[in-house]
Amino acid sequence: NERFDIVLFDSSLHHFRGFDTLFTQISTLLKPAGVIVINEYVGPDRFQWTKVQLSTANRLLRDIPLHYRRRWHSRFVKKRIYRPGTLRITLSDPSEACCSSQILPSLHKHFRTKEEINLGGNLMQLILNGIAHNFIGNDSDATIILDNLLKEEEFFLKSNSSDFVFGVYGKNKH
Repeated sequence: NERFDIVLFDSSLHHFRGFDTLFTQISTLLKPAGVIVINEYVGPDRFQWTKVQLSTANRLLRDIPLHYRRRWHSRFVKKRIYRPGTLRITLSDPSEACCSSQILPSLHKHFRTKEEINLGGNLMQLILNGIAHNFIGNDSDATIILDNLLKEEEFFLKSNSSDFVFGVYGKNKH
């Protein structure tokens, strides 16, 4: 045991369950100065976004000009953001964000936080899904729209927890 300096989870931890057991096992594998590093979705289980998150994202989406809301290779325009059905998510990938909201509480229980950075994504992932291709290139209007969306996301995060986190966690001293 205690063989590893680092354990890395990059957008994979949200597919796990049983975090208390997992983190206990990882702790036995880490050297005393070892760390867990995560770059991870830690938002609502199965992407069941909050009412506030959805209403804010939909309000911001409505403010984007129609030609920036066109879907990829389509004449269709993105008009509304919906919470995905849990049955659909479960059937397409039973592990998808199955217990994502439990990641941080369990990490904090088993490890010492060395660094934890909220990355946001609460609004941007919802708004830009399916239309992000419209914001590629040197379009100054698109840049202004993205800048405004980022400011809105920053403001939103002042009173809401972040759906994505980068963190470094060390072993607890026992």
